[in-house]
Amino acid sequence: MEIGNEIKEKLQNWSSTNNGHPIDNERLYEIVKLTMEIKISEKDFYKVVKRKPITSYRRYEDLHCFAKYLNK
Repeated sequence: MEIGNEIKEKLQNWSSTNNGHPIDNERLYEIVKLTMEIKISEKDFYKVVKRKPITSYRRYEDLHCFAKYLNK
């Protein structure tokens, strides 16, 4: 899946300012919400998120799974 421009921009904004502030969480939640139908692959995620803290994609993936569960 190729990441759309809106999601790509939001991922870039999130990754460049991700410093533990609560608004950072909200930015990631918004990305999860926008990608409910098609999850971002780890490869595509790290094409945008240049810093690779190992937990970043796992966190996105966990939130994505949880959001899908809540939608059931």
